Amino acid sequence: MGRLLTAVFLILGTGACAAPRAAGAPLAPLGRSWIVPTLGLYQEWWDKTVACSGQPGRMTDVTFYAVDAPGGAIELAGEMAHAWWVREGNRIYLPANALGEEWLVRHEMLHAIVGTIGHPAEDFQRRCGGVVACDPTCLSEGGVLPPPDTTGPIVRPVDLDVTAQVDSTRPSLARDSGWVALTIAVRNPRATAVRIRLTPVQPQYFASATYGYYTGYCESPIFGNPSYSYVEDSTIVLGAGETQRTVYDFQVWDVCTVVKPFFNSDTLQSIRIEPQP
Repeated sequence: MGRLLTAVFLILGTGACAAPRAAGAPLAPLGRSWIVPTLGLYQEWWDKTVACSGQPGRMTDVTFYAVDAPGGAIELAGEMAHAWWVREGNRIYLPANALGEEWLVRHEMLHAIVGTIGHPAEDFQRRCGGVVACDPTCLSEGGVLPPPDTTGPIVRPVDLDVTAQVDSTRPSLARDSGWVALTIAVRNPRATAVRIRLTPVQPQYFASATYGYYTGYCESPIFGNPSYSYVEDSTIVLGAGETQRTVYDFQVWDVCTVVKPFFNSDTLQSIRIEPQP
């Protein structure tokens, strides 16, 4: 089985991104930092992360800090990362110029929700894989997931429950700069594992697209090249009743936009997005 890859892989940094309780003085990053109010979108991102984690959690228990880090990396206890969650005080530190980076914020939110300084595969790969970013360090720390059941029947993408939704069809340009999160989910409705037969990107090609989307404009919906994830294989496995999902963050400008999501060969209904001032 090929590992799920994405056309735009997000790197979180070479070091850890969560830190344990510090002995003595409170653990804090180098560089000027200050408390920031939680952005309106943070609650939506938090709810999305709580949902995939399967664990309860209140965002009001977390304090968010902005750090003056022009290079995008924050140093803490001699290690560098793009963001940090600190267990002591339940604090999340983010670069001041990345407070609106949903993929980065959600990753640290998951640390706060599950309360771990590592990257357990169950949380960061299986439960929330595709919802939070997991870079090579995250993957190596979490370990390998148990091998899937590859004895199930072969099905097509249209035989599954495939859905797509955006967190807002009327995003605010002033509040969140037009950023939208598109969630594409695929669920196996059967009581047994299934093998999904995928159509390759091109005939005889080694890779097959999984989740993805096209974008166009409402007045002239001519779609450009898609953004998508892929596997270097012709099949993937879904467990009995299992749901897998991927979240794409993209920005729309001051023009009505149409998004057409898909899962491999199964194209879904277009979603109309009308940005607001």
